[in-house]
Amino acid sequence: MRVLFIDCFGDSRASRRRAGRVRALLARTLQTVGEARESGGAPDLRVLALADIGSLTVDSSMIGGGADASVARAFDRVDVVFADGDSDEPPWAPQLRALAVFIRSCFECDKWLFASGPAAVVAAHVCAASAKPLEVLNGPGGRGSPLADLPHVQPPSGSRVAGAPEPVFLDSDSGDFFAFDPETSSWVPAGNVGVRSYVWATAAAAAAKTTTTPASSCHCCACSSSCGSLIMTVPATTTTPLLPN
Repeated sequence: MRVLFIDCFGDSRASRRRAGRVRALLARTLQTVGEARESGGAPDLRVLALADIGSLTVDSSMIGGGADASVARAFDRVDVVFADGDSDEPPWAPQLRALAVFIRSCFECDKWLFASGPAAVVAAHVCAASAKPLEVLNGPGGRGSPLADLPHVQPPSGSRVAGAPEPVFLDSDSGDFFAFDPETSSWVPAGNVGVRSYVWATAAAAAAKTTTTPASSCHCCACSSSCGSLIMTVPATTTTPLLPN
């Protein structure tokens, strides 16, 4: 079994310590799984930095990705994916674009995926917006703002370059985003980002603590209560448990 851990932690000393703890815990758990297997031997663990995720991302619209056969084979060899980190960037941020496309590929190819922290938020965003590249025009740091701000946002000017992120207005209360229609000179509903009323600073603070209780106010748009910090997806075509009973 080939296991991939995507390290989405930052470069600070504290972030690297947290990444080390998660990696060590994962390695110990996989060693236990290996000892319980009849064949013996722990599953093969590979650690990949967020900046290097393009080496396993098959998407022709991405710079550094592309439908390269060797990349597709490398992705196919991965059996289980774990992703965790402490980034406070919104899931549509350019820094997380490659992760979003990778997670979408996991969904499309029925990969086992365990996403925690910011990776879980990216997974929710992918479920809602399918990793569509967006440029949020409103709110601090492109994080959106209440719908009441819509009349005060300057519409995008000029034609959109093919493959460029779509400029949108994001309603932070609902997660709905709006695109500008030049023919009617109005903002029209264009989709949902999958999360709403997300307190990014609180989420970053929560990620820095060793707690299992989510402290952020991230909400899945499909429910009315706070989401957990962990998302787990499994192939729909199999009923075989990952871990032995």
